[in-house]
Amino acid sequence: MESEIHDFFAQIIRNIIPVFKLYAYTDILEIPSEKHSNADNIKSYLAKENTLTPLYIFVDDSAYAVEGLFDELEQELNFCNADLYLYVCDDLDSVDIQNYDLLSYQYSRSVFKKDSEPYN
Repeated sequence: MESEIHDFFAQIIRNIIPVFKLYAYTDILEIPSEKHSNADNIKSYLAKENTLTPLYIFVDDSAYAVEGLFDELEQELNFCNADLYLYVCDDLDSVDIQNYDLLSYQYSRSVFKKDSEPYN
């Protein structure tokens, strides 16, 4: 379900940031309580299971590197555990995500499931 999960998060982000590139994957932190394979239930899977999804968001406008934008993203993503990283690039078309220095983000925030303890 990797590509479905990527597309799921891209749609959420697109509602807040219209133009971006995304690199996302989900780590399963413990054995799932049941077998999941239905892409229609991604949100419930991420809400129920102990997972962590790093979201590497690439934009070409530094106006997105503001606290308010991350407040909005956190409100939309607080059903799951996620680490958000924002990168401001000169040209999105030339960004090679596979070879990008992922430590060069301009802003980051961890999002936790609403009413849950932070992950370790």
